[in-house]
Amino acid sequence: MNASLFVSTADIVTTMIALLGMMALLFVLIPTVLFLVARSAYRRVRRDPRVNRTTLRIQEMTSPPGPRRSLGHLRVRLGDALTSARAAVAVIQTHGSVQGDLASLVRRIDRVAAPLDAHLRLMQTEPDMRLLYELLQPARARVEEIERIVRQIRTAAYATLGGDMEGMVAQITADVEREVAALHAGMSTLHALAMDRPLPVSVPPRKEAYR
Repeated sequence: MNASLFVSTADIVTTMIALLGMMALLFVLIPTVLFLVARSAYRRVRRDPRVNRTTLRIQEMTSPPGPRRSLGHLRVRLGDALTSARAAVAVIQTHGSVQGDLASLVRRIDRVAAPLDAHLRLMQTEPDMRLLYELLQPARARVEEIERIVRQIRTAAYATLGGDMEGMVAQITADVEREVAALHAGMSTLHALAMDRPLPVSVPPRKEAYR
């Protein structure tokens, strides 16, 4: 009797310890999983150019008129230029037959634009307005230079896609003309054969013999 009671008590204690261990494990795992999921979502949001542009636009609109608002506008222009260049390369890689070094050029622009954006962001925190006005014009010139390069990249992308399209359209046009000519030739041959076919000789009806 006492042995059975002891065994039952030991089983209950073991079960409670196992449940407590599982609860402790869950309390550790659930926050860890939630943290990893949140960090991954945060990184995806930060990499989204649309979210970044919206953030910069809000900073620009909420900044007081002056050099800091101009800096916010320059950061928006720089981000738009980079997004435009990446989009051009992506379209070329998907639909263009000739790519050249456009992709490597865009990667080089990215490497230049990253410190430039950091420079503009640092300038937004500059308390010396005189120094800020002095640095604003060179920064604007750098952004305009990157915009000029991106325009050239997009012009090359347009030329590449346009050349590919003209070549494909010309080939399709030649193929259609050849097929139409072959169809007309076949119809003419059939018509000529029909005209040259001898007419069937009609047999006069045989008269009934007179009885």
